[in-house]
Amino acid sequence: MRALPFKRPGPRTALFILTVLAPCLVLVAAGLRLVRQERELAEKRIADERRRAASQIGRELLARLEQTKLRVVKDWAPEGGLASGRVREPAVALVGVLRDSQLLLPWETDLAREGVRRALRGGEFGRVVARAEQEEFAHKRFASAADLFREALRVASHAAQSAYARLALARVFHKLGRVGEAQGVLQELLSTPAGVRDEHGVPFALYAADRLVERGVAAVRWQRLLPAEFEARMPPAAVLLLKGLADRTGTPEQRQRLAEWIAWIERAEALKRDLGSLMLRYKLSDDQNPVWIPHGDPPWLVGLASGLRATEKLVVGVDPVALLREMDPSGLQLSTREVPDDLALGDPFPGVRVRLPAAQQLATREAYRSRETFTWAALWLVLIVTLFGAYLSWVDVRREVRLSRMRAEFVSSVSHELKTPLAAIRMFAETLRMRTNIQNPIQAECVDTIISESERLSRLVDNVLDFSKIEQGRKMYRMAPVELPRVVEAAARTMRYPLERGGFTLHVGASDELPAVSGDADALEQAILNLLANAVKYSGDAREIRLSLHRDRGHAVIRVRDAGVGIAPAEQKRIFERFYRVPSPENQAVPGAGLGLTLVEHVAKAHRGSVEVESAPGQGSTFSIRLPIRGAA
Repeated sequence: MRALPFKRPGPRTALFILTVLAPCLVLVAAGLRLVRQERELAEKRIADERRRAASQIGRELLARLEQTKLRVVKDWAPEGGLASGRVREPAVALVGVLRDSQLLLPWETDLAREGVRRALRGGEFGRVVARAEQEEFAHKRFASAADLFREALRVASHAAQSAYARLALARVFHKLGRVGEAQGVLQELLSTPAGVRDEHGVPFALYAADRLVERGVAAVRWQRLLPAEFEARMPPAAVLLLKGLADRTGTPEQRQRLAEWIAWIERAEALKRDLGSLMLRYKLSDDQNPVWIPHGDPPWLVGLASGLRATEKLVVGVDPVALLREMDPSGLQLSTREVPDDLALGDPFPGVRVRLPAAQQLATREAYRSRETFTWAALWLVLIVTLFGAYLSWVDVRREVRLSRMRAEFVSSVSHELKTPLAAIRMFAETLRMRTNIQNPIQAECVDTIISESERLSRLVDNVLDFSKIEQGRKMYRMAPVELPRVVEAAARTMRYPLERGGFTLHVGASDELPAVSGDADALEQAILNLLANAVKYSGDAREIRLSLHRDRGHAVIRVRDAGVGIAPAEQKRIFERFYRVPSPENQAVPGAGLGLTLVEHVAKAHRGSVEVESAPGQGSTFSIRLPIRGAA
């Protein structure tokens, strides 16, 4: 059998090309051009509308921010800043004081802390406390220090002085080992109002709660020290103490709240560090052209306002989420990152971009309805014609499939018919050879030739029949435990006479220690015979062939090696294709159908194995069938 020739296009194929492809190309090109023009126009209009919407959002947001800033200035308390009052604006995230180009955060503007510092270090109370601390820390005379701290408690005239003396007294009691008295003093100090704080702004009750919880005292009511409102900010030291208490005895909600609080402090500290460079970069001012600069992500909007003192300004940081929600409940978002769909808010908001809730599409279809109708009609025409051409192609393919099936059935039928007379010829020739004492060498050689050629013709018919079954998907393998050494020996015996006749020497080496593999013995023998037949055909002048069987880790390897003409590396991937033969002058004189290696590969894959080739021109070829061994890793 030869490779199938190229089939020239029939009239139906030409008709399909003329009636389908040409109109399709023309109509698709025209339709795409119209659709592209309409899309570009619509996108331009949508982009203009989105820019107008972003500009409107910027103007409205600026108005709301300026109103918020005016209300913050109105609520500003000159004697203590916002630390002594409340920020009534829910959108305001931070209000600080800009003094000498330095941002003072809310806990740094509390003027009451200076009064506490003077009360704790001045007057009779300050002198007694200094002597007590000298006795405690310098001389380690804790009993004397306790007496002096009691004296300081008696002379205290300020709530902060009493709290400070109690806290020191509890510390000294603990050093004296009088744990019960220390805990009693801390319990009294725990009831001190949260507004009684030291010079750092930390409530004395918070110190007492921290020490009691640290010493394992249960049921410490420190939760009342958490401010009820978000605007009542404590200094970072107090917040860290509260977080330590919450981590040990707090609820998940309290831990979450304090984590958010610490995040706010970190963000405020970052703004304090970055404010100088931001003011230089964006030329921040509070003149007639206000500017709100972004900081962080999601951004705070930061602006300046004139304070109640001539030498200072207020820094107002606004979280715009609440303002945007009031403007558009569907959800506007601000960002400082360059995202293609985001739009700039305008000059008052440098570097700030807004993301609209949805791309605003414009109703521009009315002006282009006639063009759209033509475009859709053309596309429908293309679709109909394409479907018609596809139908014709489908009919042709079905006809080709039927013809291919008929050819396969014909080949299978003829192959079956050939097997019967070949079997009879071989049987009678073998009977004649065994039961008749042929004295004439020529007659004996003729009988042997009949047997050999009938065997070769039977293998060729078996190959054609197997290939026909493979194409039809009806090739079956009867899997059973197979001893490969016996299969190899059987194949060698079958090829003995053709090899001797051709002057070949077959070296067989098979390891008897291999365990049985699961396979079809007849199919494996046929695959080995095909490899041996190929070795005979393509050995050239060489007359040695080696057949070996050995174990390679978890596989049994059947290897056939010749010293013939060899195969070029570029051809080694194609030699397993059906009907393919290497196009070389040496191979043209060798008979064959190009099916042997195809069947060898199919048998190997059916046994969950593989077939490999190692070859080079002029250096022979080595084909290896690798089969997995049952139970091997």
